Amino acid sequence: MRQMDEMERAVLTRSEGWGYRALLLAMSAWVLGCCLTSALSRTRLDPLPGLVLLFGSLVQGVSRLVIGRRLASGGEEPHEPNRLLLMLVEITAIVAALVAMGACLVSGA
Repeated sequence: MRQMDEMERAVLTRSEGWGYRALLLAMSAWVLGCCLTSALSRTRLDPLPGLVLLFGSLVQGVSRLVIGRRLASGGEEPHEPNRLLLMLVEITAIVAALVAMGACLVSGA
C-alpha cells in the first residue's frame, strides 16, 4: 500500500470530518425523536441512542486529546505520567454513576 500525499490526507481528513458531523446530527435527531416519542406516549425512554451518542462523542474527544498530545510531544514515547488513562477511568466512573442514578430514577427506587 502506498503512502498518501498531503492533498490526499487533507481530503480524507475533511471527508471523515463531514461524515462524523452527519452521524452526530443523525444520532442527535434519533435521541430527540426518542425523547419526544417517550414524552408524548408516556412510555419508558430507550437509553441506547443516547448511550451511542455519548460513546461517539467521548471517543472523538479522547482521540483529539491523544493526537494533540502526541503531536505536541513530538513522538510516541511517554514523557509524563499517563494522565490519559486516569482521565478514561474517571470518565468511565462518571458515566457509570450517571447510568446507575438514571436506572434508580426510572425504576422508582
